[in-house]
Amino acid sequence: GVVDSEQEAFELLPDDERQCETCKTTCFLSAITCACDPNKLVCLYHVSDLCSCPVTNHCLRYRYTLDELPSMLYGVKERAQSYDNWVGKVREALEAELNHKK
Repeated sequence: GVVDSEQEAFELLPDDERQCETCKTTCFLSAITCACDPNKLVCLYHVSDLCSCPVTNHCLRYRYTLDELPSMLYGVKERAQSYDNWVGKVREALEAELNHKK
């Protein structure tokens, strides 16, 4: 498998430089590259399309470390919960208004 890895701030790259060569998906969290053509990258689904070099020559480019992910997940969870709370309050208000009109 891939043995080399390097952190990469994908958002700093222009969109056309971080697209999978195969499916044209914009890579943001991870991608695979090879030293034979460092400007070419593929998403994790298309590793076999990258080049004919052994996979051990490939490099996993990743945006966030495993240590960074839990705090990010917590932040997303908090935002989702605040949205859910807001939706609940809007529903209550709309239902109260409908009941008041009856």
